[in-house]
Parts: sequence; structure tokens; C-alpha cells
Amino acid sequence: MIISGKTLSAAEVAEAFGVDQDTILDWETTDKKFPKRSVGSNANIGVWNTAEIAKYAREHKNENVIVLPFSYEKSGKLCILGRARTGKSFLVALFVERRNDYVKYFCSNSGDKTACEVRNIIVDEDKYFEDTFVFHTNFTQLSNSKNDSDEILALKEEIKKISNKEFEFAKSDSQSMLEKIEKVVRLINKIEKNNPVREKSYNYITVYLRPSEYAKKLLKETGLRYLEIIDTPGVSGDVEVAQVSKADMYVFVLRAENLQEAATLKKIVVQLKPFTASSKVSFLYRTEETITRNEDYAEADMATQKDIVAFENSFDDLKKCIIDTDLDVSNISQNAIALPPMNSKYPTLAEERFLERFTDKFKAAFDVEEQVKQEQLAFEKVIKEEKSAVSYTLMLLGKIPKLEVMKKGLKPYTDFQFINEKHNRVMTGDNYRLLNDLKNAYAEEALLLYKSFEVYDENNTPEAWKKVLVKFIYRTLVRSAEKDWGLGISYHFREDYPTRTMLVEESIAGSVVYNAVSVKLKEEKTDAYIEALKQFGILSKTWGYVQCQLDGVVYDEALKKLQIIKESLVPVQVSGREEMVLCRYVGGLRKMGEYKLLRQLGFSDEEAMKKVMDLPF
Repeated sequence: MIISGKTLSAAEVAEAFGVDQDTILDWETTDKKFPKRSVGSNANIGVWNTAEIAKYAREHKNENVIVLPFSYEKSGKLCILGRARTGKSFLVALFVERRNDYVKYFCSNSGDKTACEVRNIIVDEDKYFEDTFVFHTNFTQLSNSKNDSDEILALKEEIKKISNKEFEFAKSDSQSMLEKIEKVVRLINKIEKNNPVREKSYNYITVYLRPSEYAKKLLKETGLRYLEIIDTPGVSGDVEVAQVSKADMYVFVLRAENLQEAATLKKIVVQLKPFTASSKVSFLYRTEETITRNEDYAEADMATQKDIVAFENSFDDLKKCIIDTDLDVSNISQNAIALPPMNSKYPTLAEERFLERFTDKFKAAFDVEEQVKQEQLAFEKVIKEEKSAVSYTLMLLGKIPKLEVMKKGLKPYTDFQFINEKHNRVMTGDNYRLLNDLKNAYAEEALLLYKSFEVYDENNTPEAWKKVLVKFIYRTLVRSAEKDWGLGISYHFREDYPTRTMLVEESIAGSVVYNAVSVKLKEEKTDAYIEALKQFGILSKTWGYVQCQLDGVVYDEALKKLQIIKESLVPVQVSGREEMVLCRYVGGLRKMGEYKLLRQLGFSDEEAMKKVMDLPF
């Protein structure tokens, strides 16, 4: 059982136990141990305390209960990339309490076990729970049953048996279930490869795990409530950049033989640069040296630096532009760590030395406040001292080219069409449609911003103060566009964190949501928000999980973003749903970044709004 939030409605409790609401009401009247309703509750919104339901499920229904944190609590995301069979999954095991089981299920000494993306959710929950995994795919929803072959029909039946079901590591059939999932994913990949015109499905495994002592320490020191570690399938020279998850930290695992493929790895780094502008990157270099002393690891680490430096020489041409000079991904040797052989059952001296080095990189990735503060101070100093700084900043913003959101020869895609598609506010209920659109939209925005700012180099921008502005404005816009946030918050366990699908819908319905919420009293805003989404055709069985952001500063900024979307982006014609996501959601995030920059330059709210309207998109 996976639940989240402070309170649960009758429908949500029923969903958690896998029964109907009548059964819950029956338990309430016949079972004296069943928790009492919260004071002032009603039949629809938050009637039971989540912690009390979890306790009842554990003690009286013998349930394995995982209570996830709220989506607005501090969380982090780490994405692991690399060739197949480099030890990516083993790296995840270092964060897991039951590393033996994780190694057994997800690691392989010879084969490539990561057939699809694996989302490892490290939850520091105060109650014990069994490590659990769930397989997700929208292959069945994308398949047209009228034209399905016998192979696809059989595959769909197999998918029904294994998808969206919770499987515990402790159960005897866990190994065979993961093998079935791997087999299904590889068959899906084969079918889609043989049918290139077919829309690609979204397949991944979510694994809920208790943290190792090392992970607990990291979570505590960085203030994270939970950590998501994305283990990707092995990549080659052709990276599907739209499918690379946004993350606070990227870890690239290399082997010695990978360094012999400098051209291939260089191609990968080039493709990833636009997506790592505001993230930390570490390169872990697999060494096969036997390490029994501290001196052995120090020598291995020095050897790593030497090997990487030789390899990095071929990357010199990647640092020509100003924004590349201090990107982690462009400075491999400065961010390389020796990754020694480790024992699958227990920590070794080599592992301890490696974790000491890795911890520093991890903390830097999830504690960026000081770096942002220093960048902000440098920006303010330039604005104060250089007379041309404001005009130069406006020039940089004005030269960002427009995105092509209205393809030639196509009719405009309308709000009416979006409403008729009947979207769900939860990603699984929406069959990942908007989530996939968002991945592609974010990739397009990241590439556009990178190409817009890579033109500034030492030759055409030699002045130090201009370099400060180029770097600051680029990173500010990237951070703004990649940080998912909005007016609505939710904490349903089948949602992404944060609730990207609902946030996209909020922006697409920006005018309606803004008009509905902005005129309401504080205690009325959540109901107004929900009704606005319903008015825009959004469906959900779990509205009780939804709240409207009421924090003063965050609320004001979220409402300002919706005002910008309403006045600046809703009137823009788009040719499809993906373009609408790019324009209204990603565009709204960027426009909000521009608005904040303009206010920092001294423009009033009215002046900043006018200039935001005039800036290209």
C-alpha cells in the first residue's frame, strides 16, 4: 500500500485498500479499531488522518505501507547515465538499506539488466516498510486493438498481469516478476523499433526503497525528504535527449574501454550540455585496481585524473563559448572520481574512500543557495557599476529567437480540442500524454536557450562584465524554465513529483484558472482552482489530494505567472498539443524568469509586464 498526504477521503482510503467505499464505511461502523474521522470532515475531502490509516493497515490488515512525503517538501533527483554494463545499477545499491536484494534484482555482472528507466525512490520513512516495485507502461493505451497482431494482443494480456501492481522484494516471486517485466519491455522495444511510425510508449519501473545509513546521512545533511535516483538504460552515441530526465545532479559512469571511444562520448556530452546548465555533473571512472589501503585509493584517484585529462584534451573545442567555460559537463577532469570495485554484500575500504569523494559532489548539487547567491551578487555589482548593463541585458533577452509553435500548413490547435481529449490530472490517468509532451517541449526550450547564448565567446564578448551578464541571464532563464512549479499542489502517490501533469493543465487553462482564483478569498481558492480545472475538462478521482498554494510570496508569483500566460501566451496560435505545452507551460516559466530579471533591473510591475509582452517567444 502506497499513500501520501496529511489526510485521506473515503474514496482515497478505499483505493489504498483495494476495496469499494461501502466496505470502508462498513469497517468504520463494525470495526472498533478503525480510525475515527477527523473533526469537521465531510464525505469528499480529507476525512481520515493518513498516519492513523497507515497504522491501522499495518497492525490490523497486515499491509506493507509506504507513506510518501508531500510533493511540496524538499526533494532531489539524481540521474545516472553511461554505457551498458558499467555498474550504474550497483551505484544505486549504495543508497539502499537492503543492498543485497537490490544487487540481486537489478544488477548484472555480464548482461544489461536496465531494459527501461528505473526510478528509485529513497524514502526516509519513520515506519518500517518492505521495499516494493511497480511497473508502469502506456503501451496498451497507445495500441489500436482493431489492427493489433496476435503478438501484440498476447503482449497486452501479459501487461495487464504485471503493470500498476505492487510487488515486494521479500516475496518469493519477485525475481521471476522482474524477469517478466524485462522480457515485456524488450518485446515492446522490438515492436516499436520494427514499426517506426508507431508512437513510442513510456515504460518505467518505480522502486520504493528504505535508505542505507549513508543515504540517511546525506538526506539529513542536505535537508531532503526523499531522493529519486533515475537509472537509465545504457546509452550510446545517439542519446534521445528528450528522454533524459531533468535532475539536480547527473552522474556519468565510464570504463577504461569507454575512453577509447572518445568521439562517441564527446557526442554524448555535446548532446547533454544544454540540459546540465544549472546542474552538477560527476564522471565516475571505473578502475579495476585492488584497493586495500587508503594510499591505494589515492593512487587510483590520481591515475583517474591523469587518464581523464588525456581524454579531456579532445574536448577543448567544447569550451569556446562563454557559457561553456564553467559547466561541469565541459570540465571532466575537475569532476572525475575513481569508482573502485565493491563488494555486493558489505561496505569495503575502497567504498568508504569513494563515498567520501562523492559526498562532496552530492552536497554541492543539492545545496546551491550559496552559488546562486554569489552569482546574484556579481550580477547586482555589474548593474550598479556599468552604465550600459541594463541596455545590454535587454539586448540579450531580445535576441532570443522565437520558438516555432505554429507549424506551416497546419490549422491552429484550440482549447476546445484540448478539452475534448479529456485529460486526467494524474500522469497515470492521463496515460503520460502531457508528461511526454513536456519532455519534448523542455528539450526544445533547452536547446533554443543554449544555441541563443553559445554565440557569445571571447572574441565578440571580451569584457568581463558582459561575461557575467551572459552567464547570469542564461542560467537564470534555464533555471526558470526547468523548475516545475505553479499554483496547485498535490501529493497523490501515482503522480510525478512535483505534479507536472496538473501544473501543465493549470497553465493551458491559465486564463480560466487566473480568473477563477484571483478574485476569491483565501479559504475559497482551492475549491475555485479545482472547479476551474474541471471547467477545462480535466478529470480526476482524487481531487481531495489537491490544494491551492496559499503561501504569500509563492502564491503571488504563481498568480503573476498565470497573468503572464493569460495576457502574453494564450493569444499565441499553436499547431498541436505539444506546442501548446511548450508555449503556455514552458513559455510561462521562461516569461516569469524574464519578469523577475526586469524587476531586478529596476522596472516597475507595469513596465516589466509590458516588456515581457514585447520580448519574443
